Parts: sequence; structure tokens; C-alpha cells
Amino acid sequence: EFTSLDLGIAKITFGYADRTSYYYLAYVLMIISIVLLRIFVESKYGLRLRIIKESEEVAETLGIDTVKYKLMAVLISTFIAGYIGAFYAHYIQLLSPEVTWVSTMLDIVLATMLGGFVTIYGAVVGSVATIFLKEYLRMLEQWRLVIFGGVLILIMIAAPNGLIKEVIAKVSSLRKRASSKKS
Repeated sequence: EFTSLDLGIAKITFGYADRTSYYYLAYVLMIISIVLLRIFVESKYGLRLRIIKESEEVAETLGIDTVKYKLMAVLISTFIAGYIGAFYAHYIQLLSPEVTWVSTMLDIVLATMLGGFVTIYGAVVGSVATIFLKEYLRMLEQWRLVIFGGVLILIMIAAPNGLIKEVIAKVSSLRKRASSKKS
């Protein structure tokens, strides 16, 4: 357990009473994760993974070792989940099976479906929206899970690739219509 972090110009303490330091550390970890993912996605490895996503047969025809790149994607995902999980374990100071309750898994799936699978920023937007819904509907207690399940089913029917992707597509089509009317 670490209780303080000495950066030379400032000393950051992690304690039970004041959780502010955890907030800032979580924010820094999120920024680091986003930056690392952006670098990876924009590299030649990210390009190869996008080719594999579109058509595995085409990727193999181009000489891309699909197993190697899929394994690399799993390893990167596992690494990020691991260090975020280690942070979370330190934050709650207890690891138990309750961490993997249905409600927690439903939160993760709902955040993914709200944010979509296409963009890194979609995950951030989906997580913020899920946390907002969770806090807003807290007074409903266990009915919250029923509402989350219903919202999840509606999103999967209406926007199977995620809500953010659908919103982006609608906004871009409205912009195209507006620009074509001006011409």
C-alpha cells in the first residue's frame, strides 16, 4: 500500500478520508491510456488491425499475420485492464467477487454500447453517460438494473454499433444536407 507520492515539488497523499488524490490519479491514468491507444491506433499496427477487422481474408492475402495482431490487441487490452484494475483495487481497498456483480458488468456493457466500438473517445463518453444515468437513477435502487437492461436492449436494436456512431452519422448527414442546400 502506498500512502504518499513525493514528486519533489509536491507531495500527494492517498488516504481513506480524502479521495481527491485518487480522482486526479484516475484522470492521469485515463489520459495516459487514451494517448497510448491513439499512438497505437495511428501506427502501422493499428492500420493492420483495422484491415483485419474489415476482412480477415484480405489481411491474410496481404501477408498480415492475423493471429499475431489479434494476440497483440488482446495483450494491450489486458495490460490496460490490469493497471486500471490494480488502481481500482487500491482505491476500494478490497477485492471480492462483488466487484464482478451483474450490475457492474451491465454498467460496462451499457457504457460500451452507448459509446460505441469505433472510437476511443466513445468509451469515455459512454462511461460518463453511464455514470450519470447510474447516479440519476440511484433512487430507484434495483429497478435501475431493469431500466439499464431496457436501455441496453433498445440501443442494441436501434444502434448495434453504438449510439455515438449513430449520432455522428446523423450529424454528418445533416451537415451534408445543409451544405448542399447552400450550394
